[in-house]
Amino acid sequence: MNINPRRPLFYRKQGPNIYRLFFLVVMILGGVWFIRKMEQGEVKPLFLPTPIPTRIAESYVMEGDAQFTAGGMDAAILAYQEALQVDPNNAEVWAKLARIQTRPCPWGEYRPSMGDNPGSGLGGHLVLVVGGPRR
Repeated sequence: MNINPRRPLFYRKQGPNIYRLFFLVVMILGGVWFIRKMEQGEVKPLFLPTPIPTRIAESYVMEGDAQFTAGGMDAAILAYQEALQVDPNNAEVWAKLARIQTRPCPWGEYRPSMGDNPGSGLGGHLVLVVGGPRR
């Protein structure tokens, strides 16, 4: 009597799949290529800091506006000066900086202008603010 052996119900033994083997070989070769390129310096490692400044002039302008509104005139001047270093042709920033530097302060204080920064080419002039506090 010929009785066929019982087939397994829940497990089927798989043979080698040519597509799976091809995929694994491609992944291994791609990994080796990528590691060699990283060692040669052609591919930069992930998560390195950017070589250029990530802040744009508009973010410095918003910081200067917030400092100006809060009453921090010196901090606002510094923020506007940073914005001008990033984008020196921005007329709006120049106008806001001039607005702060000509705004009356108590006790007739001097406020530094852009000329006090070395390398600005404006000659180190000071702006005298005359008058009392605004009411």
